[in-house]
Amino acid sequence: MAEEDENGGTEEVVGVIERTRQVGNEEGAGKADSVIDAFGSLTVGGSQKQRDAAEGRVVDVVLSDMMMNASGMPFRDHAGSMDLCNAALTFCYDTLVTGGHFLCKFYQGKEDHALEMRLKRLFEKVHRIKPESSRKESKESYFVCLRRRPDVAREDVFDQPG
Repeated sequence: MAEEDENGGTEEVVGVIERTRQVGNEEGAGKADSVIDAFGSLTVGGSQKQRDAAEGRVVDVVLSDMMMNASGMPFRDHAGSMDLCNAALTFCYDTLVTGGHFLCKFYQGKEDHALEMRLKRLFEKVHRIKPESSRKESKESYFVCLRRRPDVAREDVFDQPG
């Protein structure tokens, strides 16, 4: 894509954006701090915070208290809660900063172990909690996930079996 510059000439835009420092006369002012290619991939340098921002990860905490209406059929209720938790995990992967936290409510059942394994790939600590205020017969629990790991590939979280 060609763009006209201030002198009437044209300039080819090749899909590279340089992020430069804008602060005073400190050493390194004006030098490229990091380079992001046309596909949003960071190719050189930059802090973890800059890499997160470049990839659209700007959220510190995700709280998912979502739950479908209970049907009275344990398998269906569990499957629905796993679908909601996986949707919330996808949102976390796309938007949560490195070091960010995630909490999600789920119905206990056959598939929650697989979800827990996916969470452990993305977070440093994962706790399974059933609040004391919850009735003993209730299958409702929470995953509390602390400190998102840096540089975890999407396929490592979503494409591997639990």
